[in-house]
Amino acid sequence: MIEESIIQSAKQIRTEFITLNEILESYENDVKKLGENFIKVSDDLKGLDGKNESVTSLRDKVLEMLTKLEDESKSVSDKIENINKEMEKLKKREGDLYKVIKNRYPNMSDEEIKIDIQKRI
Repeated sequence: MIEESIIQSAKQIRTEFITLNEILESYENDVKKLGENFIKVSDDLKGLDGKNESVTSLRDKVLEMLTKLEDESKSVSDKIENINKEMEKLKKREGDLYKVIKNRYPNMSDEEIKIDIQKRI
């Protein structure tokens, strides 16, 4: 049977993973909104006819729309990237914890380790 301190570490990793996953799922709405904004900007660009405006004015409008879209895209991308980095850290911690378990309990199979941890977290 695996010692309690190791089980607590496994619980903490699992809890952090669940939290990060929930945050990542909440970003799904941001990605959907971004997609909708891409379509809106595309439609807005199609609607620019330029008959009553100068080239400079049209260029400025297009640049403003595209810059805003780029800023929104970067914001969403940065949020997701931060979560991915945190998940990579958790993956490393999980791997390190696995090595500790295998060193302390060399006679336990991976399946036995899995079963013992799962029933206790």
